[in-house]
Amino acid sequence: MQSEIQPIRPATRPHCYICGSTENLTDDHIPPEGFFPPAQQKGLLTAPLCRSCHAPLSKMDEKLRVWLAAGGGTSDAAKWIWKNKVLGSTFKRSSKLAAHIRKKHFRPILDQKGTVLGGMITMPQGCPIPFIRRLTKGILYLEHPEYDYFSDFFIVDHQLPTPDTIAAVGELVSHLPRIDRGNGVFRVWHGITADTGDAGVCVYLFYDAVCFVCFFGKSEKFKQPFQAGYFEEPGLPKCL
Repeated sequence: MQSEIQPIRPATRPHCYICGSTENLTDDHIPPEGFFPPAQQKGLLTAPLCRSCHAPLSKMDEKLRVWLAAGGGTSDAAKWIWKNKVLGSTFKRSSKLAAHIRKKHFRPILDQKGTVLGGMITMPQGCPIPFIRRLTKGILYLEHPEYDYFSDFFIVDHQLPTPDTIAAVGELVSHLPRIDRGNGVFRVWHGITADTGDAGVCVYLFYDAVCFVCFFGKSEKFKQPFQAGYFEEPGLPKCL
């Protein structure tokens, strides 16, 4: 869940886009560089992140790459990442992770006779919710420097690609600025409310298949509703 620690936005930039620190800054790719095939890793979005906030994020990034590549099977980039980075690297390096995913998070797709046609990988909410919250803070740092998001609440919602969802998301993003990186890897629409200026939305599409919507704002109506038993990845930055 969102940290109860609310940092104060620094008066000057650059600063860590998560905690606000102005010391020991490094560049963080938004989304992570490893989500892109090597030929598409030029010109990626980067925002300053202090080393204390940066260090704990690598495990979450790797888990999200597995899940997003599995869910974006129709994208050539997703197929490349799945073959070369997930099967060819992550699962080879960590047989325990591969076994854990097969046992706990693989859901077979069956026909009427019970024959396995394929499968999907599920992901506990405690991984993608803070991941999207983090990306949203990075996008706001880069694209809306006038907006103070440090005291905001964030609601992250995973949208399944049904016809109704596609139509609703299309209407939501129709008037928002858009950023694309990679060929079928990452797309984000973003905006701040024009009337009040105290809330907004980011809509994310990964591998042309996996969609998240993140609403944010100063009102408590933007507090994330959590399912029973929800917990986030251990060791994440305190201010995330």
